[in-house]
Amino acid sequence: MVFWAAAVAIIGVILKLITAEPAGWFLVPLAAAAGIYHVVVHARAARVAEPPIRLAAVSDVQLFFAILQQIDLAGPIIAAVRPMTASPGSSAGLPTEAAP
Repeated sequence: MVFWAAAVAIIGVILKLITAEPAGWFLVPLAAAAGIYHVVVHARAARVAEPPIRLAAVSDVQLFFAILQQIDLAGPIIAAVRPMTASPGSSAGLPTEAAP
């Protein structure tokens, strides 16, 4: 339970570091703080008589998707796709209709 919480927190911070925009660097320490708090809560929950396994799994998934939603992946994706697209004005190999 604590292992997966730590894994989600570490992956989330790494993803945040990779895709952080210059104006969004202040969010990286916030993501790290959220990850640390997430692990601490999971460690405390693991010590109870009946640990809430399903609740912990849902918490891991929610934290992971919350961090993914903060990341602007459009910039890196567009930059990766742009070289594959044809230059403006060309048909890029697509069939075109003849002008009337």
